[in-house]
Formats: sequence, C-alpha cells, structure tokens
Amino acid sequence: MVDGEGALWLSAGSGKLLRRHDGEWTIFDESHGLPASFIYALAKGDDGRIWAGSHQAGLYVFDGGRFESVSGVGDSLDSAIRSIAVGRDGLVWVGTDSGGFSRLSSPRVSYLDPDKLRLPPRSRSTLHSPPPAEAR
Repeated sequence: MVDGEGALWLSAGSGKLLRRHDGEWTIFDESHGLPASFIYALAKGDDGRIWAGSHQAGLYVFDGGRFESVSGVGDSLDSAIRSIAVGRDGLVWVGTDSGGFSRLSSPRVSYLDPDKLRLPPRSRSTLHSPPPAEAR
C-alpha cells in the first residue's frame, strides 16, 4: 500500500510492517503496538490513518506513530481480517475470513451478517470505488 506521503508499506512476516519513505526503511513491530500476527490487509484513510488487519488478532489503526487495537472488529466472530476499504465518507469496511463484514463509523462498529446479506460464505474482499466524475 502507498500512503498519502508516497511511502510504501509492506507486510514482512509475523508482527512486522515495513515502511519505505524517502529511501529509508522503518520497521514497525510489537514495540509499535502491532500484534505478533501476520498483517494480511492494509488501507489508508483520507485522514492519514493507516488500517492494518491481522491474521489472528483483529484490526489495528496507526495514528500518531503507534498502532492501536480497534475493539469490536474480529473480537468474537473471526479475528482473521482479510480486507479493508476506507470510503471518502470516512467509513471503514472490514472483511473477515468467515465472520462477514464490519462497518466502522466513529464511534460505532456494525456487524453485517453474510447470511442476511446473501453473500457467499467466504466473502473476503472489499473495494471502495470513487464516485463517477459527474458526481464529484
């Protein structure tokens, strides 16, 4: 993923993210708040926050130099975050391995049951599409 400053973010194994900015690499790990779990999904918001979805420890957000756990996403149903999309409206959409989707709108987390949405049982991806040019 490339953030708003043009930095490249990469998952680099269990509990590690790499960030390359201006030719310099920075390693983020447990000392920066990340869990000891693979990071499977990354997304950036227009507000500059970086969202990280882990394999076994739920969702994390990077704001102010540190990753913080986001409660309510992946806590009880499925902690394997597979996809994240951030809309221009600030809503964060999170897809889990088998627990459906969650929608974050500060300060609430809403769970969307895949059965009620008639989604395939292992829906894993999210995509944020910008509005058509005539709507901007």
